[in-house]
Amino acid sequence: MSDAKRGPTVTINAHDGTPEDVAAIRAALELGLAWQAAEAALPKGWCLEVVQYPPDTWPWRATAWNLDGGVSNGVADAFGPAPADALRALAVELAK
Repeated sequence: MSDAKRGPTVTINAHDGTPEDVAAIRAALELGLAWQAAEAALPKGWCLEVVQYPPDTWPWRATAWNLDGGVSNGVADAFGPAPADALRALAVELAK
């Protein structure tokens, strides 16, 4: 089922798995939807990257950049406590 304004909807039945299973599925879906939102906001020819460096000490960073002939012609960065948060913030940044 899909809602034209919100996109696809997914129902997770908590009785089908443990609470940890349901949380993991929800987190994976959130990450996928956040990636789609950031990807949709990318200017043509740009690409995405999400990293946390050093691991477990800094927030997650989502970066979009335009590489033209190996030279960076544009960069946008956003940060968040989780990869999906960084991607959603990047989508907002790219929409500006």
